[in-house]
Amino acid sequence: MNLTHLQHFVAVADNGSVRLAAESLGITQPAVSRSLRALETTLGVSLLTRDSKGSRLTEFGEVLHERAKLITNEIDRIPVDLAELAGDPDDVVRIACSATLGVDLLPSVLEDFHERYPKVQLHVMGGLPSSHLSQLADGSLDLVIGARPRGALPASIEVHDLFTVSTVIAVRQKHPLRAAKSLEDFAESQWVLPSAAFDVAADLQAAFKTIRKSGPMIAMRSDSLYFVQALVASTDYVTLIPEPLLKVVVASSGLREVRVPELQSQDAVALFVRTNRRLSRAATQLASALKLGAKLQSKARR
Repeated sequence: MNLTHLQHFVAVADNGSVRLAAESLGITQPAVSRSLRALETTLGVSLLTRDSKGSRLTEFGEVLHERAKLITNEIDRIPVDLAELAGDPDDVVRIACSATLGVDLLPSVLEDFHERYPKVQLHVMGGLPSSHLSQLADGSLDLVIGARPRGALPASIEVHDLFTVSTVIAVRQKHPLRAAKSLEDFAESQWVLPSAAFDVAADLQAAFKTIRKSGPMIAMRSDSLYFVQALVASTDYVTLIPEPLLKVVVASSGLREVRVPELQSQDAVALFVRTNRRLSRAATQLASALKLGAKLQSKARR
């Protein structure tokens, strides 16, 4: 087993077929197939199942892919780290960031960051932190910022809490319940909830129990906050949205906030990094700037 074998295996796993892997690597399909056979012979297990639709990882392949991806990503970092030490940082910092942070925290730190590192590109992926932690663990991402999942996290992930976010009820501007004062007023409402790391459904259910009402009636969930906003803005559906995001989009989304005393939903927003991984200077600086920016925002809100 050598590095080339692992690189070829990772390419097949990432692309889903030997043909696409060969194209991405710029080599022939037989060369990739030879690497796969050599790996399976050395390890004594089957790593892939092959059919007309391509190649799928076996259970053994899944384990090897997790380890091999980390190794190949670290190898790819070597030229970048050496260039940085030589005083010529030409880097890419890869992060994943939830929509809430995209409108609330990032804008306050990015201009200063790019003034300090003008040659560094920032690649930002959207989505929920829970869907990106595996990419953080294998080295594909440098940082993940977003809602802290309430469940346990892998030992390979280090967490730095930034601040807390309240989740509030949102309805269209002329919704019949726009002036509601109690959660009881929403007992018959249909809810559309974002599938966020914040466990908003559990908080909503707990709030309904305090008023001894059955419910809530959850009509649908969506991974897209923009879809939720558009749907709620044009119907009588009701939703829950992180307060910072609602404040930014309220003018353009046609939504308005409704405060009720029974709903007290707060969750931590955190910065996730891989334990014991050497970050580039640019990534380290961005992480520090995010922590400082969060601290300053928290003080300003008091």
